[in-house]
Amino acid sequence: MENLVKALQLAASQNIQEVKAAEEQLKQWETTAGFYPKLLEIFAMRHLEVNIRWIAIICLKNGIDKYWRRVVKNCLPDDEKNFIKQNIMIFDEVTPELALQLSVVIGRIARNDIKIWPQCLEVTIEAIKSTNSINQHRGLLTLKQIVKELASKRLASDRRVFHEISSKIFEFLVELCYSSVGRLQAGSIQEVDLCLLVTKVLRRLLIYGGKLYDENTPQIRYVKWCVTQVPVFVELRNKNTEKRPKLHKYVLLLMKILTEFEEHQSGSMLPILHDMLQLCLHYILSNRNDCQEDSMLVIYCGNLLRSASRTFTKLIEPNPCTDVLLNTITVDNLKSLAYYVVMNYLPLTQTERDEWEHDPEAYVNTEAGESHKFLLRPCMETFYVGLFYGFKEHMVPFVVQLVKEASENFNLESITHEDLLKLCAIYKAVGLSSYELFGEIDFDAWFTGHLLNVFNLPSDRYAILQQHVIWMVGEWIDVKLSKPNRIHLYRLLSVILESEHADLVLKLTACKTLRIALDDFDFVLEDFLGFVENVFPALCSLLIRVEECDTKMMVLNVISLTIQRSGNEVHRHAQMLIQYLPQLWELSDSHNLLRGAVVNLLHHLVKGLAGESSKINHITIPVLNHSTDVNQPAHIYLLEDGLELWQAVISNAPTLNPDLLTLYGNLFALLERASETLESCLAITRSYILIDCQTFPQEYGVKLSQCFHELAQNMKETGTLSIVAVFKVISQVQPSAFFNSFQVSILDIFDASLKDENYPILMSQYFTILAYLVVSQPESLFQVGRSYCELNASIGSSYEELMGRLFDVWFEKMDCMSLEDKKVSAIAFASLLPLKISFIGERFALMLDSCVNVLYELQRGDGEDEQPSQDSLVIDWANESIDPNEPQSYESIREKKMMSQDCVYNFHLLPYLKEKLQQTKSAYGEQLFNEAMSTLDSAVAKQLMTLIS
Repeated sequence: MENLVKALQLAASQNIQEVKAAEEQLKQWETTAGFYPKLLEIFAMRHLEVNIRWIAIICLKNGIDKYWRRVVKNCLPDDEKNFIKQNIMIFDEVTPELALQLSVVIGRIARNDIKIWPQCLEVTIEAIKSTNSINQHRGLLTLKQIVKELASKRLASDRRVFHEISSKIFEFLVELCYSSVGRLQAGSIQEVDLCLLVTKVLRRLLIYGGKLYDENTPQIRYVKWCVTQVPVFVELRNKNTEKRPKLHKYVLLLMKILTEFEEHQSGSMLPILHDMLQLCLHYILSNRNDCQEDSMLVIYCGNLLRSASRTFTKLIEPNPCTDVLLNTITVDNLKSLAYYVVMNYLPLTQTERDEWEHDPEAYVNTEAGESHKFLLRPCMETFYVGLFYGFKEHMVPFVVQLVKEASENFNLESITHEDLLKLCAIYKAVGLSSYELFGEIDFDAWFTGHLLNVFNLPSDRYAILQQHVIWMVGEWIDVKLSKPNRIHLYRLLSVILESEHADLVLKLTACKTLRIALDDFDFVLEDFLGFVENVFPALCSLLIRVEECDTKMMVLNVISLTIQRSGNEVHRHAQMLIQYLPQLWELSDSHNLLRGAVVNLLHHLVKGLAGESSKINHITIPVLNHSTDVNQPAHIYLLEDGLELWQAVISNAPTLNPDLLTLYGNLFALLERASETLESCLAITRSYILIDCQTFPQEYGVKLSQCFHELAQNMKETGTLSIVAVFKVISQVQPSAFFNSFQVSILDIFDASLKDENYPILMSQYFTILAYLVVSQPESLFQVGRSYCELNASIGSSYEELMGRLFDVWFEKMDCMSLEDKKVSAIAFASLLPLKISFIGERFALMLDSCVNVLYELQRGDGEDEQPSQDSLVIDWANESIDPNEPQSYESIREKKMMSQDCVYNFHLLPYLKEKLQQTKSAYGEQLFNEAMSTLDSAVAKQLMTLIS
């Protein structure tokens, strides 16, 4: 015990070395018998320092998470579990932090053992009934944790247990809540903590403790009571200064109960729906956008009313809740509600206007995702949009009327600031509902006849209005904007982005709108090309001007999209961006997401620059090294974009420079992982082979071969096929380099070919690679065979037997090959015919038979009965046409060069076969040659004579 106390004391020390030593010691004791009961005993020693007791209860909590369940290794024995359960129900702990951790531990145990340890609930309820305030509070704290743990379980049996527990204790807790609230409202303000705790427990019991509640159940009565108490506690909060934050917290807790009840128990909503809707309408219509006091309360009301509208207006079957909703939100008060929301919540507040002026980037970078749950403006915007789901037939005429008012009732020349904000609110409303107004508003006419005129006004006063117009047009781009108006929009955005005096918020909004326009399905490059010369440098200047990480990312993404859309046109205007990118990379050292955006931008820039991309190697190669180095923590965020950039760089590089060659060393660590990046790594490897099939294999061939050997042992056949595709490329472009540098891989291929255990497609690729080796140098295959025999002497087969077996499998796989691969194999067989080797002579007829079959597949005639006369795979490279509209990247040029040197595409099989037969006749002598030919099937021999005559 003393040693354990000392270790706990050291674990609470301020000395890092002592803490590490203590943690190591405690970790060693984790599986020692009696460790966790002793921790509980130490925690119960009130005379010890709080820090020691804190570490003890934390270690106990972690141990229960690890070792309490029976199915885990080193599970706690039953006697230790029983000791802990008998002694852990402590409700008089005075230190709040320790009491909280103790309640968490009890909750974790109850989660696992509630079925065999129901006493934990009984004892906890008894503590709650105590007249001692500490015991009562700690009992409620413990019950809260137990209920929290049990409510999170999702198995049907566990849910049934929780439903039973809820039905037993719900009424007791409700009565406790009523009495506590009564004392609180009577003036006993200290009851607020008790009210908060018991209400938190009731919330989970209510939401997860039953499937459907009848009107007369205590649960429905409690929810009705919650509705009535919201205004009561709002008033109480406004009167009490001392406990105002906690009372406000209680108001929000009540609203949270109503919100979650509607979400999870919508089938039980009928008895409370009308009162709840009236409550929400009251607070929405009585608050203003610039009033921050009750913003969270209004947010809850807005989200709750929106959710209820969506739930009960889309039901297929008639439902009483729908009638209640429609009787509460009638046509008249719907218009009043919508108008109030637009005119009071959508205009900019003074706080937002101050932010616009002093921190424009923060203003533009509004919260995304679920910001409607905690910010008033996004909440009211989604609430306004939500009204269209249930009341579209009434909301559409309302918005159309707003557009009419915006066009007729506001004189822009003499408009007041208040009316200016209202007009902006109307534009916001029209933008938010653009998808619902497609057929109701002639947006093109409005754009040319009214909205464009806004930009003839001085921007210093009308910047807010201009920003709202630009934003609104962005919302309508993919809804309804004609081609001529898109050109007007490009011109307008170009002017704004170029202007030295334009407001920064206006520029950033124009940038966002440009992104929407470029990313639209109906984007036409020809319409935009005339503005690239102005837009691209302006975006680069904007990127340099902004300071926040999020803003730079946004502008970078727009620049990337501009490069994508503009293609090769961008190389004329990229110099400013190229000069700034190294500085941006250094500035983003602590922002991995921003660096990811830089890598993505470089990828598109390299593709846009194409053959000129080597000019920015001083930027791309260091970025690639950082992004793909597994020793750099940032590679987790940058790797995917980094590999795409790498592929673009190597594909557009004219030659393999030393820096690119050195960079390949990063790829081995990625290949060893054999993760989702394997295909990208292999594609990059293929590009390296194409760019320099001599230097690259000399530098990395042996290591790469060993790496592939290790990978293939634990890889599925589909992954192996991807690796073999790399082997096939190097065997096509430089068979000698493949033979010299990839000996391990060739032996693997030879072994797999002999065993014939892989699926046919993979086997066909193995034999195609061997065929390329034979075509290049027939002796290479025999060297591989002899090396294989030396390494596998224990198998007991002779060299001739193994080689014979290899060719027998090869003949079997010919039918599985593509025509190109068949031709390579036929050329290989023809190459081997003149060799006076026993296992070849024995298979002379089979080799010729295969060649004849391939010849007939290769040749084609104009008519069905006409004799074929042409090799269909041979390409006339001298007359090969090149599409002038298709950009010729270095990669595509190298691909065509590889094909032009490939025996499949550069010479005819028939003359080659004739030549090899003549060599065979000379090597064998006429008598032996005739004997070999006599082994042919008569039909095959006849076909052959027909072809070569």
